[in-house]
Amino acid sequence: MKTAIVDKAPSVSSAALVSSYHLLPIARDVVRRWQSETQEAASSSKSSGGFLSFTTGHNQAALAPNANYMSQYHAVGLLYQMRSHDRMALVKMVQQYGAAGAMKSPAAIVLLVRLAAKLAQEDPNSRKPMMALLDGWLRHKSEMVNFEAAKAICNMHDVTDAEVVQAIHTLQLFLTSPRAITKFAAIRILHNFASFKPDAVRSCNPDIESLISNTNRSIATFAITTLLKTGNESSVDRLMKQISGFMADITDEFKVTIVEAIRTLCLKFPSKQAGMLSFLSGILREEGGYEFKRSVVESMFDLIKFVPESKEDGKSFYHEVDIERGLINCRQHLHTCASSLRIANSPSFPFVFFTLLEWKGRRLPIRQSTSAISTTVSCLKTHSYEQLR
Repeated sequence: MKTAIVDKAPSVSSAALVSSYHLLPIARDVVRRWQSETQEAASSSKSSGGFLSFTTGHNQAALAPNANYMSQYHAVGLLYQMRSHDRMALVKMVQQYGAAGAMKSPAAIVLLVRLAAKLAQEDPNSRKPMMALLDGWLRHKSEMVNFEAAKAICNMHDVTDAEVVQAIHTLQLFLTSPRAITKFAAIRILHNFASFKPDAVRSCNPDIESLISNTNRSIATFAITTLLKTGNESSVDRLMKQISGFMADITDEFKVTIVEAIRTLCLKFPSKQAGMLSFLSGILREEGGYEFKRSVVESMFDLIKFVPESKEDGKSFYHEVDIERGLINCRQHLHTCASSLRIANSPSFPFVFFTLLEWKGRRLPIRQSTSAISTTVSCLKTHSYEQLR
């Protein structure tokens, strides 16, 4: 095994490294003796035309343009496992193999990017050199490395505006790429980051707006929801009209993404609550799965709970919620009604739960169940105990 790690054939070397990786938990002391050979494999410039390529001679030379240097990736992964309990050794490894030209495998560099981001967050003393490496990888010739570095920086919970500037700029350049997959990857990272630092993403708004009309609905969805997070109050109505135009053409997963963005927007701009509540009520009547309907109902509840102006309008939407088909359970419905009417401390409140259990057993029709809840709430509000019984 030790000899196979430094074999001239990339496929043999990769097989030995992967086998050593799986052997490490069983015989750690034995595998750790092979560090020098593993380092040699990581520094080697051996390449292959595929994951397991047994091609030799002139055919191997013909495949050189498609070389992937997969053995470097396997070697770096094994070295990380060997040194996982030694922080200083990990820092030195990242700095050694993270230097320009040291690694030819994009997959190996992606592994170094993740390790550098982890060290930057966990060790304050290593943050500056690790952030310098991440910044350099943003300009790597491989898009895969660029995206991984930008994602790693944006995912840091304590990243500063100065540290994230270059990552945002790199992602902004990718928004204008002719490749749909590149645009999608860039807008998705910006969409997630905008939830925490919308001001940092606002400089990309002109390029993001151009993606709203993209034929790829996934890209258009992320573009609109990102603009909802970074835009101002004057742009809300225009964006809401554009969202309504293609809600029927996207999957439930993206519908949930839009609803979550609208929920955040409701709390950010309370003056727009009427239009947003009407929009949520409208999409609640459309076809969709449980998770989508649940996110809509919870968004309506949050709007009614945290925006007092919407409480009166929101009451009219309670009865449109489909209880028996699993869109929302009686407990949530009753809790919201009770909170809005300030009756949670009523002495007759325990009777409600017995009533709900009885409805569950009888499986009343939807409209009758909704009407029964409304009647119960009215009884509690007026303390009509006899009527309740």
